[in-house]
Amino acid sequence: MSRVYGVSYDLRKPGRDYSALYKLLTSYSTWCHVVESNWLVYTSETAEQICDRIAKVVDSNDRVFVAAMTTPAAWQWFPQDVRAWLKKYL
Repeated sequence: MSRVYGVSYDLRKPGRDYSALYKLLTSYSTWCHVVESNWLVYTSETAEQICDRIAKVVDSNDRVFVAAMTTPAAWQWFPQDVRAWLKKYL
């Protein structure tokens, strides 16, 4: 069963390079970059599987948090495309 997971991260190394992480997150067929260090992915993977995938492209001192999203959810001041994604998948 697919569901929406929130992915939050804090890349701690000076001169952080987000390219590998962004490439991984956009490899999901359905994703939304909500705010700077927060993404949503719609997948049949578990939170642990997502976190394990991310661990392969970030440094060992980085912090990653993955959690299943539940409804109701609330949001404000997002562009139309983000609001549409949230309404569709949440």
